[in-house]
Formats: sequence, C-alpha cells, structure tokens
Amino acid sequence: MLNICRTVTAGVMLVIGISLLSTFQTIYEAIVNSNGYIKNGTTYYKSWKTPSKSYNIYMNYYFFNITNPDGVMNGEKPDLKEVGPISYIEIQNKVDIAFLNDNSAVRYYENRTFIYSPETSTFSEDDELTLLNLPFWIIYQTGFATTRLFPLMLTIQFNPFFPQNIKLFQPIYRISPKKLIWGYRDPTLVFLNKVLPSVITFTEFGLFIGKNATSNGQFKVDTGVKNDNKNRGLIETWKGGEMLSIWANHQSNMINGTDGKTFPTFMNSENSIYAFITDVCRSFYLNPEETPIKVNNVLTTKYSVPTQAFSSGINSSYTKGFCTPNSRFCSLDGVFNITNCMIIPYLELGASFRMNMFMSLPHFLYADPSYINGVNGMNPVKENHEIHINIHRSSGLALSGSQRAQFNYLIQKNKQYPKSPFYMEKFTEDAIMFPLVWIDEKADANTSLMSMVKHEIILLYTVGFAVLTLLTVFSVIFLLLNCIELYFKLKIHNC
Repeated sequence: MLNICRTVTAGVMLVIGISLLSTFQTIYEAIVNSNGYIKNGTTYYKSWKTPSKSYNIYMNYYFFNITNPDGVMNGEKPDLKEVGPISYIEIQNKVDIAFLNDNSAVRYYENRTFIYSPETSTFSEDDELTLLNLPFWIIYQTGFATTRLFPLMLTIQFNPFFPQNIKLFQPIYRISPKKLIWGYRDPTLVFLNKVLPSVITFTEFGLFIGKNATSNGQFKVDTGVKNDNKNRGLIETWKGGEMLSIWANHQSNMINGTDGKTFPTFMNSENSIYAFITDVCRSFYLNPEETPIKVNNVLTTKYSVPTQAFSSGINSSYTKGFCTPNSRFCSLDGVFNITNCMIIPYLELGASFRMNMFMSLPHFLYADPSYINGVNGMNPVKENHEIHINIHRSSGLALSGSQRAQFNYLIQKNKQYPKSPFYMEKFTEDAIMFPLVWIDEKADANTSLMSMVKHEIILLYTVGFAVLTLLTVFSVIFLLLNCIELYFKLKIHNC
C-alpha cells in the first residue's frame, strides 16, 4: 500500500513538473514584463527615468583640423586631420513626467547636460583649431549675401581706411572647440549687427548653442502596460506632433521606433528595429547581426544601420523623401541635407539665413567616393564609424551602443560674384562637401544595470528552469524506482 502511495505521489509530481516546465516561458515572461513596464514602482522605471544612473554616457567630438589653410585658399584640396575626442559626460534625466490614458502612455521631457571631461579627452576644449568660419559662409551663401551683405563685406575688407589687422571676413579661422560647440560672440556678426541691425539680428554663433542643460523636446511614448511591453518605448509624438514636416514625403516624415535606449521585451532576433535620432530629425532602421556580442559576459544581439539607409534618393524610394526641398535636390550616396533640422534659434529668420549642413556617417562611411576623395584625410572604418546598439533581447535593454553622425558644410560658388577674392575662384569644383566635426554619443550599461540584468532576468530564468527540470527528472526517477519495486513485489507475491 505504501509503495502505491509513493508511486502516485511521484506521478503527481511528474505531472506538475511537466506542466510547470511547459508553461515556464509564459510565467517567466509575465514576471519580467511586470517589472519592465514604464510605470512608477517597477524595476525598470528607475532606469528609464534617470538613464545616467544606469549608463555611462559620453558625447565625444572629433574635429577635422585644416592643416593647409593657405593652400586651401589657393585652390588646393583640403588636408584634414582628425583631432579628438573632446569628451563630455552626458547627464540625462526625464522631467515633467505625466502618465496618460490609464498609464498606457507617458509624456515627458528629457534634459541633457554636458560636462567637460579632461580625463577622457585627448584634446582640450580650450585649445584652438583651424576650421571653416561658418558665420562667414552662412552669410556668403544666403540671399542677403548676394544683395546687401556681400557687397558691404567687400567694401569693408578692401577699404584703405579700415584697419588691416582686423580681419573680420575670413573663410578659415582659428577657434576653440568649446566656442564652436556651445557658442561664442562672433566679431563679424557683432560688426554687421551694428551696421545692418535689421538684417543681422544676432551676434552669437555655435553649432549646438542652446543645447546644453536643456531638453530635446517633449516626447509621448507607449509604456507597454496594455500590450505586455510589445510597444514599450515606441514614440507616439515628439514636440507635440505625430509626424515631422521637414522632409519631402510622408514616409520620411514618420517618427518610427524608440529613442534608441528603450525597446520591447523578448524581441525577435530576426526583425529590424527603428530608432529616432533627434539631433538629425530622422528615424533609422537597424538590422540584427547573426553573431552574438558579449557585453560584460551577457549575450546581446548587435543591431546596426545598413548601407541602404544612406542610399541616394536618386536610386532609392526609401530615401527619396530626404532629398530636400524636393527630389531634384538629391545628394549622392552617404549624405543627406539636414539644414531644416539644424535651425539654430537665432537663425529662425526665414529662408534667407540657412546652414548648408549635411549629415553623413563619420569619414563618409557608406558614402559616394567623390565625397571621400573630395578632401584628404578620410578613412572610413565600419567598426569605428557605424551606428550600432547591442541589445539584451529578453529585457529589451540596450547594454551598449553608439549614435554617430558627421556634420558637413556644403561650400558652393557664389555665382553672383564669381571673381570673389574670398574663395572658390581658383577651384575647379563648383562645390565641396567639407567635413567639420563628427560626434559619437556612446552609452554603456554601468554596474548597477548589469547587475539587474544578470540577477533579476538571467538568473531568474536559469534558476527557475533548472529547478523545474530537476523536479521533473527526480519525479521520473522516483516513479521508475517505485514502479520497479512494485513490479518485483507483485512478482514475488504471485510466486
């Protein structure tokens, strides 16, 4: 009788073990998802709210120093030498958080503050480099330049009564990275502001002026609460709009994907993902690579932006909308016009003042050879210059990655003044895509986030699966032993 009870018990344990083992993945996903919502009180919420507490984030700037400025002014091909990084610690935190629609969406601003890091820099932010004088080129190549400003510039530059040691209108100048990045009071703009205050209403200039200790716009994203994190982090609106309005067609103006840090849980390794990069006002798709990448001994899937994402709109329907203002203005492979995205606050004066700014990957990776060969010093390497994210697919967490972009200025001849003494009359080319700087926003999960992934997600699966497997195996062994014992007892009894 006792043997029969043990056998029944073993059978029940086996049934329970098999049942739990067959539903373990569902149970595991439910546990991970319950802690992965963008919702106050979940484990993930702390990391989402203050990324800088979970990631070591650096914004690195690499400038292209002009080593032959006199030669460039005499028609030589520019010789450029990469200098950097000039490195900044980036602190990110979300503010003005408001949950909407029964917690299915959340609206917020993400503040970004940059603090200079001499320890991770190879060039000081205060040392000077030889670079293009962007205020000069903006004025030179705009509508006002060919009507009122440019003749004035000529008059001043060659007026014998004007002090010759004051060179206001120089196409190339010496300037520190700190000034060019965050802004400075430009002497040329100051002078023109005094002469033509109704035309030049600003006196300060900087590539990223007004973007330190500020947000990059209001976001509204899916919290994942109503869909088991399948849409977690997907952007619903940015700056109040569901679409952009700066590109040439509907597809290109779509805001697709997440912010590049948050993704759905339990991602399919075969599917592409989308990330929206605010600095260039564009969504990119990233394809998964087959070989897993280890980040601090945690297996991740590497996603990277493919060559096709930078194909010229001349030959690609996918990128045709990035030809601005329309398809007649398509650049070649590898670059696209971000003038409408680089609207600096003090340049919001209509179409008259525009920065002919084009985005590419660093060193013109994936770009047409004419851009790479247009200057000396380009050396594109996929591993060093691509956009990529390493994601732990079960948690949907990006554990490392780099968002990279190169900013190039398109220099064109001023046909109104073809013999201008300022530039270009000695050049055979009508235009040059001139690299200025490339940035690498690099993020790596810190010890705290890695510990959470290892212990609360990976260990949970490993221990849970092992316990249920052992329970099932022991139940099978226990059942077999009891069946064998019962068989021999019955055999002896019958004898």
